[in-house]
Amino acid sequence: MTSADWTLHRPLLTETLNAFYASGLTHHDRRQVHEWLMEACVDPAAIGRPDPEVDGLWFGRVKETAVGVIYSIDRQQMKVFVAVIR
Repeated sequence: MTSADWTLHRPLLTETLNAFYASGLTHHDRRQVHEWLMEACVDPAAIGRPDPEVDGLWFGRVKETAVGVIYSIDRQQMKVFVAVIR
């Protein structure tokens, strides 16, 4: 897979990032989240784990931070929907 294979759903990502940025986390955390999002475009299943009870819901942890991400994957459209970054 390449970075062109998956795309992030921009309207939801914008809303989610605005809420994340308002939380006042460090520049380091922001940079790590950006790297995580780029990795999500390559292989979203490799950077998280599926919820065992809810089909399509995934949880990821941003390395070197205390930040977690809740997202879903649409395999047909090859889109990643990032719902929460906290």
